[in-house]
Amino acid sequence: MAFRTDKYQPEISNWFAGDDHGIYSSLFFSIQDEKCVKRVIEEVKIYNKETGAEKQNPLHAYSLSVEESA
Repeated sequence: MAFRTDKYQPEISNWFAGDDHGIYSSLFFSIQDEKCVKRVIEEVKIYNKETGAEKQNPLHAYSLSVEESA
């Protein structure tokens, strides 16, 4: 996971096209059954709507099906 804070500034200038500002973010993943995934996505939608986060800095949740890997 890559990130920036006031104290930690990696040597690369930016992971994105512009140098306007850095953004702190976290990525978590979990292997779950379909029922749990649907509930998490619904709870994220509810949280974003109830807190107003959907307009400024919403949480994101994604479901990815993995049929095969190596």
